[in-house]
Amino acid sequence: MLDRQVFIKEITKLEIEFANKGFTMSEERAKQWYESMKELTEYQIINAVKEILETSKYSPTMADVYSIAKDLREPMILKPIRVIER
Repeated sequence: MLDRQVFIKEITKLEIEFANKGFTMSEERAKQWYESMKELTEYQIINAVKEILETSKYSPTMADVYSIAKDLREPMILKPIRVIER
């Protein structure tokens, strides 16, 4: 479950970047977004916001953020294989 403080930090980045394009986040809107995105991981929300900040020319919608986040998968950490010599 997505930590609420991480969510707020990332949404604040969107507010700062897109304020001049009409993006505002009211408390009610933030609650709605969080309810829709709370099953995301921190990795997904952080990287979705990063991608939007780097590529979007327009104010993002909840669907934009969610769609990008859902397509992101956390990198797999492979464990070393132990070779047994005979």
